[in-house]
Amino acid sequence: MTQTAEIPVARKSRFNDTIADPEGRVYSGIMATETNDGYLYRIDRDGSYHLMAEGFLIPNGMGFDAEFEHLYITDSDRYLIYQFDYDLATGNLSNQKPFITVPEGSGVPDGLTIDTKGYLWSARWGGNRVVRYNREGEEVMKIDLPVQRVSCVTFGGLNYDTLYISTAQGDKATTDVRDRRSEISAGNIFYLDVTFTGKPELLSNILLD
Repeated sequence: MTQTAEIPVARKSRFNDTIADPEGRVYSGIMATETNDGYLYRIDRDGSYHLMAEGFLIPNGMGFDAEFEHLYITDSDRYLIYQFDYDLATGNLSNQKPFITVPEGSGVPDGLTIDTKGYLWSARWGGNRVVRYNREGEEVMKIDLPVQRVSCVTFGGLNYDTLYISTAQGDKATTDVRDRRSEISAGNIFYLDVTFTGKPELLSNILLD
């Protein structure tokens, strides 16, 4: 067990996405560099940190299933969403396996959320859509948007039956002006009322001296 104000392997990289579990622990992805793999760490409430998995390129959107039996994590550059078995009592992860393989050309998997039925929603960077998958990892729905760079998806509203979708603008220095005009809504947050319900995200509870 190590307690520190930093994780040394992140010094020449950066964190990309995080999620808190029901106990207030935090799982954080660290991006790969030219010399090191990307990692997934768990930071416990006392500030100690533990390596959970490695070999990622861009660890990205994460989510727990409805029963808190599995944790899902996206590796954007591998076009994969992995499933781990999750132990609520210890916070440990095991049995990593590919859960969803995203076809190249359909957008890069980015942020995700999971609804109360355990269905996974994945935003598609460069794919102008959000895709919903059932518990078997099968695509069951897609929502198309008028912008290419769809970055994240989550539920909100009084009853968590509003779907919020964040998007991003392109690089204005290099993107053709005609492309920018055609994506006048890029960078906006979209929302729509749905017949599905999500659950609130959990809060971290890390205590450092």
